[in-house]
Amino acid sequence: MLAELRADMQRAEQERDEALGLSREAHRPSQVGGQIDEGGVQVSVRIGVVSEAHAHRTRVHYESIKAEVEHEELRIKRLVAEADAEQIKDELARCKVQEAEARMTGTVATIMGQQKSQAAKEARNRREAICADQLQRGKAAKEVADDVQLRTAEVRDSAGEADAAKQRVDAAQDDKARQVASTEHMELHARSQRLQR
Repeated sequence: MLAELRADMQRAEQERDEALGLSREAHRPSQVGGQIDEGGVQVSVRIGVVSEAHAHRTRVHYESIKAEVEHEELRIKRLVAEADAEQIKDELARCKVQEAEARMTGTVATIMGQQKSQAAKEARNRREAICADQLQRGKAAKEVADDVQLRTAEVRDSAGEADAAKQRVDAAQDDKARQVASTEHMELHARSQRLQR
């Protein structure tokens, strides 16, 4: 639309220039044979009035079109300014979004780092607890094995002592039996000798 208005303004400007030129020519008196023609002067004056009116209308038309062109240019400048302002607003909003995303990313990274650190700490604590439990179980198993071994030795010693005691008892019983048998034999022999007498 601005291009059309500019073209109209150029045409109006050309018509204005032509009308102004016609008006100037109309104010010049007619000359015939080097003398002023009074009738020509009257015609010239009449044509000059018409030409002035036409030039005025052309000038008004030109100024009107010029005003429209300036108004359109101002409207376009305003639209451009509004577009620039909107673009700047969009850029600011985009920057704010990027800043928020950066903060969120940093926060998420911090949280993830804290979670990873906490998970690593918990895993280390679990591993240490398992190692301590296994060590405690190993100690308990060793204590049980040592106790079993001690008890086995005690039982073995007790069995040996019991066997030795049995052997002593058996030996004592054998000695007593021999003594009794010897005593009875001597008594029988003495009795036999008395009977023979």
